[in-house]
Amino acid sequence: MNIIERLVEILKRNPQVRYEFRADAIRALAADSSGYEVALLMHSEGDYSVYLATWHTEFTDENSAIGTFLGGLSECYRLEVSSRGNEDYRWTIQYREPGGWRTGSTVGLLRYKFWRRRQVRYLQNRLLPLSETGNVLLR
Repeated sequence: MNIIERLVEILKRNPQVRYEFRADAIRALAADSSGYEVALLMHSEGDYSVYLATWHTEFTDENSAIGTFLGGLSECYRLEVSSRGNEDYRWTIQYREPGGWRTGSTVGLLRYKFWRRRQVRYLQNRLLPLSETGNVLLR
């Protein structure tokens, strides 16, 4: 069973998650405007790209890629999105920890309206339930 098939099996047990897939990719849709799309692409070299909206990262380990994909569908992760002039230009992943949010990596565009006032909003999915320990609960 490849990574896409594994994710499809998990998502089948969670009917609240709307998703699409093909042989080399899977995409879970945001439930509403306060969330974001989560996608995973399988590359021919055996590595993976995981996207939370525009933020993305590469993995060589299948379990890490799955964990990030599923975490992106839960309250464990959120995206800090910066915009100027109503155009998004920076996406930063944040991880929930017992003491609050920890900031991770950032993906951004170099061309943006730097003279406009910066606005920040937070996007978060709440599609997968969490266990009492704060981990994604897989049914």
